Amino acid sequence: MKKRLLIIVVAGILALSLLLSLAGCGKPAADSSGSGEAVKKTGEKITVILPKHEMDTVGFHEEMTRKFEQETGIQVELINESWENVADSVMTDLTAGGGAYDVIEFDNAWVQKFYENDWLEPLNKYASDEIMKGMLPGLIDKFSVDGNLYGIAWNNDTRFFMYNAQMLKDAGYDKP
Repeated sequence: MKKRLLIIVVAGILALSLLLSLAGCGKPAADSSGSGEAVKKTGEKITVILPKHEMDTVGFHEEMTRKFEQETGIQVELINESWENVADSVMTDLTAGGGAYDVIEFDNAWVQKFYENDWLEPLNKYASDEIMKGMLPGLIDKFSVDGNLYGIAWNNDTRFFMYNAQMLKDAGYDKP
């Protein structure tokens, strides 16, 4: 039997980043009783581990998590740690058999290792055409193995390298 299903990084994590963003932007859920009461608690609890992002200076993850809870009735334990701590926590948990986290944000460089250890569940059935259109083809390739998608990018940044060509040339190099 497969290890406990981990819904992994679905557009920042499918369940948290995309759905939370949608929950925060949409109208409140309709109440069939017409009373306008909040969504009833489902009793369901999930644990989400995210690395701290330098861009999250306004508490976006926390705010969207609480909106998600209000919209769905699902209680979320949000663990927000450094990338290094997330890597250590997740690797330790998964190596021991997993189960501590329901949603994990991870680096695309981890996909192969997670796949080889059977720690991932394919996300193909969760990845709508709209989600797939929002991902760069190169990222789809990085999050896929053998035709199955194991992660969905929610946030990607571009890093670049600048150099002074003249200084390199003066030092005896024609290329960096």
